[in-house]
Amino acid sequence: YKSLIAGNDRFLAIASSESRLATSLNGITWTETALPLDAAWNNGVFGAEKFVIVATDDDRVLSSSNGSTWTMGSIPNDTDGGVDSTTSVWRAVTYGSGKYLAVSYSDDATATSTDGVNWIRHDSALVSGIQAVDVEYGNGRFVVVGENGVTAYSFDGIIWYESSDFTSVVADFKPHLNSIKYDNGVFFVIGKISGTDGAGNFTAPTTACFTSPDGVSWIQRELPASQIWSALAYGNNSWTIKASAASDSAIARASVGSTAFVRAEVDVGTISELRIIDPGSNYNSATPPTIQIIDPNATFDVAPESRIGNGVLAQPSFINRGSGYRSTTSIITVSGDGYADIIPVGNTL
Repeated sequence: YKSLIAGNDRFLAIASSESRLATSLNGITWTETALPLDAAWNNGVFGAEKFVIVATDDDRVLSSSNGSTWTMGSIPNDTDGGVDSTTSVWRAVTYGSGKYLAVSYSDDATATSTDGVNWIRHDSALVSGIQAVDVEYGNGRFVVVGENGVTAYSFDGIIWYESSDFTSVVADFKPHLNSIKYDNGVFFVIGKISGTDGAGNFTAPTTACFTSPDGVSWIQRELPASQIWSALAYGNNSWTIKASAASDSAIARASVGSTAFVRAEVDVGTISELRIIDPGSNYNSATPPTIQIIDPNATFDVAPESRIGNGVLAQPSFINRGSGYRSTTSIITVSGDGYADIIPVGNTL
């Protein structure tokens, strides 16, 4: 099986380049079913209450709300080269910002859809020659990784910007399908090294992986063992990374979070407020973060204290900012079982 998708209280496992999948309501008992179209189905996503899957050898796309009844869509033909869209190798698909996004390995094309059925093709949209193998959405943007180690990001899935080249840090580092995930405020990328190892295998193991809060600036990190890392997931406050064809050290765990961003409000030479723009993630109360405020003109240092809370509503990300709102009439209502982290200011409670 090539890809595992969770959504709508069930799991879907897509068979590797075949026209079948398996479904489960509990992850233990599985039922195998045939897909309605014969194609090399490769990758899928759950978003907007739908499963959407793409194939590497076909321009048709399947969507379903339950994993049993499927609706066919189709990505239009190539428009800038006059080639049939089936020559595009649709390696991966994701969902974010109200749309599905598929990326092609072979010709730098992308395709977008708001319903999983009607698609718009964007020829040569990706960074030239990136050889896209996976794509993920997080932090208000799409991030794609290429087999040649190049990464790129986009806010709409149409206009793309090159961000980093992993091979400039780790020679011959190659991400692959299911190699990028976003959770806990962090993009996480795993991969392998191209070439041959001592046993003559075409790909070689590595300890390297990369993380980024924004898909632009990446940090190299080291996993505890050298393996061909092939899958990862986030849960229970840590990342779990799986290796392929490993007899030992096949599972690694990593605890990685994003950095908080704080804005200081200055009033008549005194810092009146520290406003948290982004609270960050994965901070540990046993070793709390430090806050350092630097101003060469300060005459008396401010002394802030950092505190860690759980369940506090963070700064929201906007899918659409709307228009016509007024500060005098707009009302924001937040529902849920979180709490407000309010402390006394000065001597007044």
